[in-house]
Amino acid sequence: AFKRLVENPPENPPTVMMACSVNEEFGMAGAENLCHFWQPGEYSLVEREPTCVIVAEPTLLNVVVAHKGVARFHVYVDGVACHSSQPELGHNAIYRMSRIIDLFEEYATEVVPTLGEHPRCGKPTLSVGMISGGISVNTVPDFCQIEIDRRVLPEEEPRDAFNHITEYISGKLQELYPEWADDVRFSDDPNLKYGLTDSFNGPLASSLQSIIQSMAIDCELMGVPYGTDAKAFSRAGIQTVVLGPGSIDQAHTKDEWVEIDQLEMAVEVYWNAINQLPALL
Repeated sequence: AFKRLVENPPENPPTVMMACSVNEEFGMAGAENLCHFWQPGEYSLVEREPTCVIVAEPTLLNVVVAHKGVARFHVYVDGVACHSSQPELGHNAIYRMSRIIDLFEEYATEVVPTLGEHPRCGKPTLSVGMISGGISVNTVPDFCQIEIDRRVLPEEEPRDAFNHITEYISGKLQELYPEWADDVRFSDDPNLKYGLTDSFNGPLASSLQSIIQSMAIDCELMGVPYGTDAKAFSRAGIQTVVLGPGSIDQAHTKDEWVEIDQLEMAVEVYWNAINQLPALL
């Protein structure tokens, strides 16, 4: 679509910028930095705030108007190291962490489902995703850490979600394991990212849906449980949606792929959007 725009531009073409951003999977630093481009005196490349943003992720050419955000953080616990032949002389940090993981599982299954539900994105979730600890098999470990992934709803405050979790876990630890509860620490700088809210991207979403349906392609306005760069632009006050070829089911797998038919249809969808959206927004 962009090749066509350059080689065979329509009359009075809109200004279109294709941005390939970095760090989308974790920090979204590329998209967040891009939002500074149109600030006065920052960059000559983008002279003014864009009218809209379309984030190209696999949506089967449906228009994603809402998705979850995330609160990611580490939990650390200390122990006392000693030789594994006399484990009673130390305190095993991995054993302690196993108790903490039990509390996170309890929180994930009993508390998180009660914290609200979004009509398009469902309920929030929590998962313990990584664990590490110990230096050798013949040493009782004096340190262990885990990493938590808490998916927040589009209207949730990630900081509030983080605080709610840490207060719950800290309270349980003081109640159940007061002798070592103070040896547990949480990240000082959690990775907190908002979701994409559908509260003000309606005109862009409905216009894109109409354009796509006019091409005899089925298209729904939908929400998804994962996150994208879209939240950065939405937080900057820009109408933003997610739209692209292929299915998220083929992402993050051993062999990622996109159907050629989907790719070819996406070219026409983007081309028609470039030509028709300026008159609709």
